[in-house]
Amino acid sequence: MRIAPRDGDASLLALTPVAGPAATDEVVESGGVRLFLEFSTAAVLRDKVLDARMDDRGSAGFLVNAPACEKHRG
Repeated sequence: MRIAPRDGDASLLALTPVAGPAATDEVVESGGVRLFLEFSTAAVLRDKVLDARMDDRGSAGFLVNAPACEKHRG
């Protein structure tokens, strides 16, 4: 899967199935799953979490979330 700006608009992202990364993509791998991030998208998503969920009909949905911050007690 590749995440890149949709129609050249950096504020919209598209998730597209692809066979491999583009030459300038950053490759992120976790648990045997590889994700290709377009270079400008990689910088925007660096501190984010990609969450995949299945709905009742078996369709996959994806959300990009900011991780919860832990409060430090002093």
